[in-house]
Amino acid sequence: MIAGLPSLTAEFVCLFRAREARVDPAMRILDDDRAVDLLSPAMAALARAPQGVVDRLFNWMIPGLATTLVCRHRFLDDHLLQELAKRGSDEVEQVIVLGAGLDARALRFTAELRGRTVFEVDFPSTLGRKRKQLEKLGPVPHLEQVGCDFAVESFADALLRSPRFQKGAKTVVLWEGVTMYLERAAVRRTLEDLRSVVGAGSSVGIDFWFLIDGRSVSSTVRRMLPQLLGIVGEPVLLSLHPEDAPGFLRSTGWDVVDAADPRSLSTRYVKDGRRPAPSFHFVWAESR
Repeated sequence: MIAGLPSLTAEFVCLFRAREARVDPAMRILDDDRAVDLLSPAMAALARAPQGVVDRLFNWMIPGLATTLVCRHRFLDDHLLQELAKRGSDEVEQVIVLGAGLDARALRFTAELRGRTVFEVDFPSTLGRKRKQLEKLGPVPHLEQVGCDFAVESFADALLRSPRFQKGAKTVVLWEGVTMYLERAAVRRTLEDLRSVVGAGSSVGIDFWFLIDGRSVSSTVRRMLPQLLGIVGEPVLLSLHPEDAPGFLRSTGWDVVDAADPRSLSTRYVKDGRRPAPSFHFVWAESR
């Protein structure tokens, strides 16, 4: 992202979630009726625009991306809700949304969270932009925003400053739409830092981007995506193939328990023939 400015990609991701809420319920991948509340006025107007031209334009620009992003959110939602439903010794005590952007889960899952604190960690500029929207909606007592300039400070140190954060507690961590913008060493360090502040049996949901091999025009265009995103200050830096993810996670103290590649996303979530972009995959892992 451009220093000092809110994340532009966070705004577009939120827009795609808001647009999905207008899809026929029988074909809808994700139910996020609060995404539109977090958008800027211009983006909110775009979210409410009629189906058709807008969606075809997005799909023409980057085929399958909007479908992938709502599938990603659904994948993480399903696992989060499964964890929140556990009781007794397996009960989750807190939730971390790392690189939260315009995430709306603290608004959508109030009942399921049952008062457990949701810590949203992101750059102060992005959180400040979101805070203005939240102020219009009223207090969210179980939400705590944790500003962190990741270039100069560890997110773990930022979390530990919060008196509400419980070090060593069973935690669900959602890390969505971030890893591809970091170098491999930074992703490894983040996973290791997470493991050091959460308890055994905690979970993390992550998405990764990977290079598509092949000589087709569409494959070539997708390999150009890192350069295109670099124009808005968010270049793609890390490519991690689905075959390599389990070993990479295992080396940082996390074991993959579920994974979804583009083909399985279509089987799990898509009912209307939409095709997810082929260059993303998601994992859900547990700490040892």
